[in-house]
Amino acid sequence: MASNKVYNSKHVQFQVEARIVRKTPCMLTTLHCSNVHVALPQKIVMGIANAEQHCSKAIYVAESQPCCFAGLLVLRTMASTATFALATALTARTDSAHAAAHQICLQLWLASSLLADSLAVAAQTLLARSIAARNAATSQLIAKRVLKWGVLLGFVLAGALAASSGILPKLFTSDPAVLAAITPIYPWVILTQPINALAFVWDGVLYGCNGFKYAAKAMTVCAAPAASCMLLGLEFTGDFDAQLISVWLGLALLMVMRCLTIYIPYRLRRSPFDVMFLKQDTA
Repeated sequence: MASNKVYNSKHVQFQVEARIVRKTPCMLTTLHCSNVHVALPQKIVMGIANAEQHCSKAIYVAESQPCCFAGLLVLRTMASTATFALATALTARTDSAHAAAHQICLQLWLASSLLADSLAVAAQTLLARSIAARNAATSQLIAKRVLKWGVLLGFVLAGALAASSGILPKLFTSDPAVLAAITPIYPWVILTQPINALAFVWDGVLYGCNGFKYAAKAMTVCAAPAASCMLLGLEFTGDFDAQLISVWLGLALLMVMRCLTIYIPYRLRRSPFDVMFLKQDTA
């Protein structure tokens, strides 16, 4: 179906003669164009690429909502940061050795877990592309593959941390009291690696499906039980080991909840993951 469209802004005007092939999710419209003149109108041009078999160029146009997405991500980050801040505040109520032990383990935990971000970024980019093309089979394949690699990476990291358990803490400190305080919580650093890696990869899948609004809500839900678990440690007055373990139980619960809150709608094919299961439109 051919159509002529003129888009206006304060400073520029451009005209597109195009055949609209399909409307894609995430507010994307694919246009196969014969002649395009573009100069940054109100609608943002996302990319120009060669169109297969139809014409010389294709243009992807999307409504710009950067402020909306930024606000949602800020809300999500605030919920996550508040949980980690609470963990630090509670460990600060113990003695200096246990506080130092927590910080050492936390740095090891974060450094190893964030390696899964590479898979998350790949998942987000590849999924956004396949979903925009409404290629359900490819979208599902990408999700399954990156999730498998995430689990594998988590177990590799857990094995590496377990094998170096007698070395890594000593790179940070030689204080016997701190090393003794690390002993009861270091197993949590190891055991949570597969869960952490999976949670980060799930985030990439979620963002690839344009699930920013859901991510903000889900993180708020995840933070509440994690914070409650950490606060229970205050009941163990004077038992700093128990208080530290409660904090790490809360961190583990946070990551488990992150996985579950994303996995459940994915399994049920509910929003925002429903776009992964849409059949490809016919031209």
